[in-house]
Amino acid sequence: MKNIDFHQPLTRAVLVVTALAALVTGVTYAALTSRQVVLTSNTITTAIAQLKVSKDNSTYADTLEGYAFYNLVPGGNPVPSDGGFPIYLQNVGTVALAARLSVDPTLTNTDGVDLSKVHVIFTPYGGASPQTMTLQELIDAHDSGGVALTVGGLNHINSSGNGGVMVQIQLDDEAFSGSGATINNLNF
Repeated sequence: MKNIDFHQPLTRAVLVVTALAALVTGVTYAALTSRQVVLTSNTITTAIAQLKVSKDNSTYADTLEGYAFYNLVPGGNPVPSDGGFPIYLQNVGTVALAARLSVDPTLTNTDGVDLSKVHVIFTPYGGASPQTMTLQELIDAHDSGGVALTVGGLNHINSSGNGGVMVQIQLDDEAFSGSGATINNLNF
């Protein structure tokens, strides 16, 4: 019997090709003869996202009548001057939520107020630093899902949790020209 030298390149190549051919033949045979298995009746269900709004932190609803911000003076103090109107959000869904805010672009601005100079100020309870954005930023963010609210615990509201802020409006000096102006149908 002749000894085979596995160190010779030709011998190694022949053995590798033979082993590969045997493996491919075995795999092909198994693929052609095996039954398919099926995992049936699967269901995919998402968590529920549901947010409610309140003015008093006790009665929550899907929609509430908004506030009226009167007697704004260009370049003046934020209105209302007593710290703001309360807004609370409650998560009644099953997944944690991060609140985002936008303004419907169909608001009525017949007096030509420069909306980039109208500031919406959200101050968390307890006096921490406020978050400020302009009406124009909120309108621009309408189609992209809104601007993230990062104050008052609104950046992460656990299921069954809530958070709140006080809201004020302030006008820059050049927000409008004339003796007065009104913005209506402003929906956050």
